[in-house]
Amino acid sequence: MWILVLASWAVIVGSLQRPLFLMLFGHPSALHRTLLLYFTCWLNFAWLYGVHQLAVVFCSSITRHVSHRPTRNVPSRSTVAILYTTMNDFSHDAALSCVKQTHPGCHVFLLDDSTEKAHKKLVDAFHAEHPFHTTVIRRPTRIGFKAGNLNYALEAVGGAYEFFAVCDADGILPSDFVSRVLQYFTDDSIGFVQAVQRPLRTIGTTRFACDLDTEVTIYWKRIVPAAERFGFVMFHGHGGMIRTGVWRKVGGFPQVVAEDLAFSTRASQLGYKGVIANDVVCYEDFPASYESFAKRHLKYARGACEHLQKEMWSFLCSPKVRWFEKADRLLASIAMVSALPLLLFILDWALLFSGVFGSTSNFGLLAAGGVPLRASHGARTSMIAFGWAFYLVMAAILLMPLAPAVCHLWRHPRSLARYLADSVGTHLSLIVDGAWEIIEVALFGKISFPVTGDRTSGGEFTEYTARVSFPPDLPTVIRGCVVPIALTLLCDLSILPISLATMAGVVVRGLGWEHRMARAVIPLPAVSLLILVTLGYPGLASGSLVASVSFPL
Repeated sequence: MWILVLASWAVIVGSLQRPLFLMLFGHPSALHRTLLLYFTCWLNFAWLYGVHQLAVVFCSSITRHVSHRPTRNVPSRSTVAILYTTMNDFSHDAALSCVKQTHPGCHVFLLDDSTEKAHKKLVDAFHAEHPFHTTVIRRPTRIGFKAGNLNYALEAVGGAYEFFAVCDADGILPSDFVSRVLQYFTDDSIGFVQAVQRPLRTIGTTRFACDLDTEVTIYWKRIVPAAERFGFVMFHGHGGMIRTGVWRKVGGFPQVVAEDLAFSTRASQLGYKGVIANDVVCYEDFPASYESFAKRHLKYARGACEHLQKEMWSFLCSPKVRWFEKADRLLASIAMVSALPLLLFILDWALLFSGVFGSTSNFGLLAAGGVPLRASHGARTSMIAFGWAFYLVMAAILLMPLAPAVCHLWRHPRSLARYLADSVGTHLSLIVDGAWEIIEVALFGKISFPVTGDRTSGGEFTEYTARVSFPPDLPTVIRGCVVPIALTLLCDLSILPISLATMAGVVVRGLGWEHRMARAVIPLPAVSLLILVTLGYPGLASGSLVASVSFPL
């Protein structure tokens, strides 16, 4: 699959970007060359990601899980520690699913990092209900985020158990989870087994979760199968089982935000691999509110950025990791931190070219006047004609992130349209915040581990706290309204979907997902994106998709 992806990408780049390469290696000014270089590099990455996304969706749709099937019965003497992690978000049903395992060699450890007495009492009460099957572990400090919690428990009890499973506070394990997952450890090279995840819906499930939790199913059905066969399989931090010996050889869970990803890449460098137990399904709560979703999404970006800084180089240099696994993981990690580079690319596009839809018509202020790149002693102007092929590829790249949802829901057009409108608006609304997260991690080294389900008031986003007042305060207005509007005027209409989404996020934070105004503004980013793609057609038909670039002689 990866050979086909790279070959297709090379053909697209070679056929459509030749004018850019000629200009890049010509005689532009230093500023102009920098703008051209960034523009070309980001465009190449976007096209590679789009081609890869298409291949992943196609392969996941036609392939069957042919990796390790259960081929043996695990003896009843295999011992398994089930580590249930909680921090002010204890769930009785989730903990009970850990206790009710059919495998006889299980014991549940309740790793309680709660700071509130009420939640500690809930954990103690559950232990009192099941004193012979559970043990409560509380560490003296909460250093190391979730990784520190797991390592503290395993250092205390890991020697008595051959395997251990990790269950998040909201995770629901099937009663035969342990016995069935153990059967996937068919040889000693398998370091961990990851079960499939599905969203859990109950009577109390919020409308936000119902509207967006389909993305969990889409991920596991339309993306993971291809990664299992043609990419890198990672431990997802919960709903999986790990050999205790592998954990010990790795040196424990790295004390970083994305401890699951760091553990997976370090294990692969030691020659161990992961397996997807595709017939074992666990359930988890989807974030109940926009605030919780934002917290989780930004945590992913923060963790990916930290992993790129601290773990990626050793992973890429490891001789025990196959090249396509490295490529798969590297591309996915860069995509997770793409918010800031995307904003810079849009600004670069506006500065570099005189217009998005034509050489004379433009909707931006700076781009309308042009950037003062022309030399005082004369210049040569080069014309780049963006033809049909370029337009079609760019339109496909813009819409390619929607391909997994389209493939999954195409039989239900109304559900598909509703989901795409909500998903596009929600994800684009976090672009500006995501860019700031990357700046904080990359430049300032600011790292924190927000707990998505933390029900206290200490989280930066918590659905249990009072909503932001509406109209919002001045900092919220500046971040969510003034900045997007300024970027739209500074650049052009290419940033309009992000601007509309960011402002819609402010409305949702203030009024709630179910408010009539919020429901009206959330679809606007998706609609504007569709309009921008459509506007490329008349621009191309009229011959105006031409950008002029000036070079000093």
